Amino acid sequence: MKKQIIYFLLVVLGTGSKVVAQQQKLDLAQKKYDQLAYSESIKTYEDLAKDGYKSKELLENLANAYYYRAEFEPAKRWYDSLFLFTQELSANTYSKYVSTLKTQKEYAKADQIMVQMGQKYPNDSRVKVFAANKEYLAQISKSINKATVKNAGIN
Repeated sequence: MKKQIIYFLLVVLGTGSKVVAQQQKLDLAQKKYDQLAYSESIKTYEDLAKDGYKSKELLENLANAYYYRAEFEPAKRWYDSLFLFTQELSANTYSKYVSTLKTQKEYAKADQIMVQMGQKYPNDSRVKVFAANKEYLAQISKSINKATVKNAGIN
């Protein structure tokens, strides 16, 4: 019986120290994120994610950190995880996800997320612009061919 109690206490103490260490890492990552040290916060957040820790804060900050560094492929991966984890997000997060999807040429999915954003935030100006101009891709395609490059003849 004593061995079982000792074993139980060791398990509890071991688990407790892991939780404290995770919280310290999370606090450090948040501090670096708040200081706009995105590279450093990314490393810490990814370490936590590899250890199996998952939260809205971690996923959102990790996606945003990549977004702010213009690393859209990993940003998309983390936004995808965030939107699977929860859809209780701000209009700004929806907008960043849409922008990220467009950089990856996933226009249909970006439009789908904008529709979801419109259902959640119908008065947001970005939603109104999207609703007024759903054929934006066709308009962009038409305007692309208007520019021509010519040699100026000077060095």
